[in-house]
Amino acid sequence: MTRAAPIAWGPVARGPGAWGPAAQRIGVTGVTAVYAALAATQLPPNEPLVTTYGAASATAQAAGLLAGLSLLVVGSLALWFGPSTVAGVMLLGAGVGWFAPDWAGWEGGPALVRGVATVMAPFLPVLLLGLLATMVGTLAARRIVVTSAVVVGVLAAVLVAVDDPFLDPLCWPTCSESALLVSSRPAAADVLGQLLAATWAALGVAAVAGATRRLVSASVVARRWEGALLGAIALVGVAEAVYGLASLTRVESAEDPVFAGIYLGRAAAWSVLALVSVWATSRHLIRRQALSRLAAELETASDPGSLAATLRSVTGDRALDVHYPVGRDGLHVTADGGSVAPATPERRTATPLRRGDRTVAVVMHDPAVLPVDALDEVLGPAARLALENERLAAERLARIHDVQESRRRIVATGDDARRRLERDRHDGAQQSLLALSYLLRLSRASALASGQAVAVTELDRGLRGVAGALDDLRDLAHGIHPAVLSEAGLAVALRSLAERSKVPLELDEVTTERFDPSVELAAYSVVREAAERADPVGAQPLAVRAGRLDGLLQVTVDGYRGDVPAEIADRVGALGGHLAPTATGVRVELPCG
Repeated sequence: MTRAAPIAWGPVARGPGAWGPAAQRIGVTGVTAVYAALAATQLPPNEPLVTTYGAASATAQAAGLLAGLSLLVVGSLALWFGPSTVAGVMLLGAGVGWFAPDWAGWEGGPALVRGVATVMAPFLPVLLLGLLATMVGTLAARRIVVTSAVVVGVLAAVLVAVDDPFLDPLCWPTCSESALLVSSRPAAADVLGQLLAATWAALGVAAVAGATRRLVSASVVARRWEGALLGAIALVGVAEAVYGLASLTRVESAEDPVFAGIYLGRAAAWSVLALVSVWATSRHLIRRQALSRLAAELETASDPGSLAATLRSVTGDRALDVHYPVGRDGLHVTADGGSVAPATPERRTATPLRRGDRTVAVVMHDPAVLPVDALDEVLGPAARLALENERLAAERLARIHDVQESRRRIVATGDDARRRLERDRHDGAQQSLLALSYLLRLSRASALASGQAVAVTELDRGLRGVAGALDDLRDLAHGIHPAVLSEAGLAVALRSLAERSKVPLELDEVTTERFDPSVELAAYSVVREAAERADPVGAQPLAVRAGRLDGLLQVTVDGYRGDVPAEIADRVGALGGHLAPTATGVRVELPCG
């Protein structure tokens, strides 16, 4: 099942959808620098009224500045170097939103600034959900974020329009007039405040649930890439949920130890998120450089499978594979020519790499570590030409595999025909001859009882003829296909051959393991031909060994000095095996899985 590619903190290059020209990023970075400078120099205000946490203690002031400035710096870095511009915007927005309560409590500041800041402050958990949505990358996640933003925006705007700061006895977060006040409605303001607090808590819980679900359902390699960032998002979600729940049950004030502690916890959680985001951006840069090196290597040389091997090492996705489309029937093959299903497995994404209008390769990967547009951005024309060459090489190997499989099927079909012929011999001609032999014996017994000596002599001659025919038939059937091989396996069949052989056969270390019928017959045929072709006059014993070694059935016949017939060598070759003389005899190696 193909999933939508997430905008993730993975090893990818900035894709075609990345945000605008450099001038836009320069402008945003400049505005961010100005905002950060103002936040660092103007907040918290030095006023007798405590309307911000920073004004209540130096520790809170330092923690708040660290969290907000870290988010602004990390957001700027993500805009320039991160894999996702959207994630950078969310981090920048979180930095702006973190300082919004301080701007709202800026006694003596412009009324419009304080009013806008009051509207912006509740968006902080929405931005957290937005950051999570860039990792999830689904339409449902984006809809949740948009819906949350609309709900929070409406509640915050209406609250500012009906909430008169002069009526707040605690002057939190401000005692100054609001430029956005339309009509003072204290009762409505209380209800809206409770709704905003409940929404804040719900969004925090949603962030924790979403991050946890993503972490649990992710693959092992995705957890390695996303685990730290998801954990940091969950940590911030817990802090924001606690803040929202506290706002539902208590009146917020910087002088309340409970809220003071919650503020420090929130500042620490957002600072951790900023730190983890820096680490994620650095990992992205390292992997992007690795992909760029890969593109350069593809331009100069391309060994079969080099793209897949390098991408596995870059991403850590050991299940990553590269398929090459061949022919017009939708067939996909790997770099070694092996056929694979073109369907996308569960939790994987298929990323096509094109050269012009032609797809030259398809990367099957975990979308969490290699978003769809990653390679298309770094692969130049020369690298794509190298991929085309690798595809052609894979297609050549696939054709060779097809021929090999065709030869294997021909051998298997011939073996099946031999076995059927041997069974037909047993069930047909042999049974008829045995029945004839029985009738002749009955006739002989009758002739012998009646004293017909001439008839007895003729019947004895007939019985000898039938016995000879049976022996010839058995020899013929054994040459077609030895029944003992199918019924009992290679070891028993070789022992049976040794009992009949004119040349002594010494069976040393012959495995009793069963193999594919075609493999067993090929190995048996080599030994039988060696025994039949060896000179029986003064012949030395033939030493036979058979056993599994590194996925191969290896059979050696020491003492044999002759050649092996071409049809036997062809049978071995059709099975992907190898037959060759040795210093002491002959050896055959057959793939056996």
